[in-house]
Amino acid sequence: MIFRDLHQDMTDFFALLNFTLKLGFREEARSMSAVLPPGTEAARYAARLLLASGQAEEAIAMLAPAKLEPDGAIDLIKAYIQTENYHEAERLAAIPDLADNIQALDLRVGLASYLQLPTETYLDRMRHLLFHQTKALFERISRGSEAWA
Repeated sequence: MIFRDLHQDMTDFFALLNFTLKLGFREEARSMSAVLPPGTEAARYAARLLLASGQAEEAIAMLAPAKLEPDGAIDLIKAYIQTENYHEAERLAAIPDLADNIQALDLRVGLASYLQLPTETYLDRMRHLLFHQTKALFERISRGSEAWA
């Protein structure tokens, strides 16, 4: 009972935050987001809503201080790209935890272009991305064929 109530409260909170952002009440949304404990899944979700509404600086403020899981790091990289802080995005995208993450690899291809890195670097990153996408596709296919066996 308590978990269901808490879940409904969080759902309502995020719906209200999203609606507040859509109405353009940025200050109110910022103060609503400030009550969430940093480094939690709730704070990361709120940062994602802020990022989607074009408030990358606020998303960075919520995400940067926390130790991030790969999904949170991806959101932070996207926020840095939105604010045109490409060097910080590149630094974060290069961490070993994201070496095989397809989203991070895709962002690194874009960063090669934004940073005007040599064509060879761009092509190497694209090759690496395509390799991992193809590998993931074959893994999904093989899992699917095992499920039917």
